[in-house]
Amino acid sequence: MGNRKIDIYFVFFPLLLLLVMAWTVSFIIYFEKKDEITAIHIRNDMMEKNYQDMVMLYQQRDIISHDIKNHLVILSSLMEEEEFNKARQYVKKIQEPIKALDQRRYTRNRIINSIMNDKAKKAKLFDVSLNIKVVGNFMTAVEDIDWCAILANLLDNAIEACEKVTVEERRIDFSLVRKDEMIILDISNPYCGNVKLMDGKLYTLKEDKMLHGIGMESVKYAVEKNNGTLEYSFMDHIFRVNIVLFL
Repeated sequence: MGNRKIDIYFVFFPLLLLLVMAWTVSFIIYFEKKDEITAIHIRNDMMEKNYQDMVMLYQQRDIISHDIKNHLVILSSLMEEEEFNKARQYVKKIQEPIKALDQRRYTRNRIINSIMNDKAKKAKLFDVSLNIKVVGNFMTAVEDIDWCAILANLLDNAIEACEKVTVEERRIDFSLVRKDEMIILDISNPYCGNVKLMDGKLYTLKEDKMLHGIGMESVKYAVEKNNGTLEYSFMDHIFRVNIVLFL
């Protein structure tokens, strides 16, 4: 009987151990997948939000452009009637919405123009010198939502990094160039603290661990979707990103 119990023990104990190990592995995989799916949803929401923000920006500008025609008719009428004081007051009222049209045209691609102008204003708000170089034709197969994922995330990250350094150091160099069937993007900015890599991903010290690296993951996803390469480096407290998209 004693030998039988020992035999049963040696049969069932390993089975029980295997079951516990299998359950533990399944448990870990479940939560890893759950976090991964959550991160994907967050990334997609961020991409969609950036895209919708940019669409809304140039829709608002289209509305203002349309309204200006009506403003000019009213001003013309006031001038013809020699109502100069009323004309001056009217001009003051419409100055702010007209200023919203004050944007630079970098390329024929409207979404790129909207992103660059929006981020240029944001950079100015935080005393960041944003040096922009855009050369070439960007009316390509790259979708607007991918431009938002790449440009908006990289520029937001760069501006956020510049906020943490001294005003004298706040400089972002941005270059977007089309060469034949390639689009080359280079962006560099200073940063303070430490940047680390974990499992090939950038590690951030932000409190919200779920959101850390989501921006760069969105960039990576959009780059890979467009048959591109993404490289980044950090040394001497300068963070650099190089992206090449093959058209």
